[in-house]
Amino acid sequence: MKLPSVITSSVIRGTDKGASHGGVYLIDLDQERVQQVLDWDRAEIDWEGRGGDRGLRGIAIYKDQIYMAASDEIFVFDSDFKLSTSYRHPLLKHCHETFLDGKLLYITSTGYNAILVLDVEQGIFIEAYQFHFPKWKRILYRRNVDVAPSWKRMDLGNPLQYQLVAEDSLHINHVFVEGGDIFFSGTRIRHLFKFNFEGVRIYGSVPKGGHNAQPFEESSLLNDTAGNRLAILNRRGESLELFNVQQYAEDKLSSSGLAERVARQGFARGLLVIDEDTFIVGSSPATINVFKRGNEEPIKSINISMDLRNAIHGLELWPYGLN
Repeated sequence: MKLPSVITSSVIRGTDKGASHGGVYLIDLDQERVQQVLDWDRAEIDWEGRGGDRGLRGIAIYKDQIYMAASDEIFVFDSDFKLSTSYRHPLLKHCHETFLDGKLLYITSTGYNAILVLDVEQGIFIEAYQFHFPKWKRILYRRNVDVAPSWKRMDLGNPLQYQLVAEDSLHINHVFVEGGDIFFSGTRIRHLFKFNFEGVRIYGSVPKGGHNAQPFEESSLLNDTAGNRLAILNRRGESLELFNVQQYAEDKLSSSGLAERVARQGFARGLLVIDEDTFIVGSSPATINVFKRGNEEPIKSINISMDLRNAIHGLELWPYGLN
């Protein structure tokens, strides 16, 4: 089987101002070639915190335009990675993953527990939805009672509303759209939720702290980040199949005194489904893992950096060739 090429973003945790905070890479998985196309070292980045405002994260490709999410801005590059335009909105805060459905780009705004929708043909934001647990639901959820969050449509034209609703109680970091339904998950919630514009319901149970959760064959597929693995779970959260990301001998890893406090190896994030049997997963130190069902270990892994702080984030198929 010929493996595809991918584009990936990486985020370097705990980097000092003036140093690289990550980059964007093209990887030919079949020929095992790596090409760096962007280095994120812009001086205007807000360097506070562990990574909320640093680096490029979610990636989507529409025609010959590459959309990349930064903390509060969506950058658009051409296929030669020249910046063509960007989009900002007050409701964009600590963006993580994105999902392109037709001409609509769904963006997770973690700082607002929200999902924004950008019409990439018109170049305007057309919708925004916020999710939250009212106090009584929050109490039940903390007591392990399975309840779904409430939701509301945000008024994109009301700046006062933006000041009142900022919160990151769910840490929504992934969105997936299928058949008109929006699926979302976050590191502070233990479910994959399904939203159909009438209400939110529980789709399936997933481990807290995971990434990239999405429906798959009537089950859930996600990076069980705490477990250093990709997981297929039934709707009750029970394991159906597990895949371990690449691990390296400790003496092969590079780090700094800071690295042990902010990063670890095996942190699984970034997921591509090639077909029902083949998955591509990112992990740290910046590694791309290729899995085939029936194999717990990667059938191929390609390493970009052995720096523990350097973690894969966005991951998408690359439709063009490498130079």
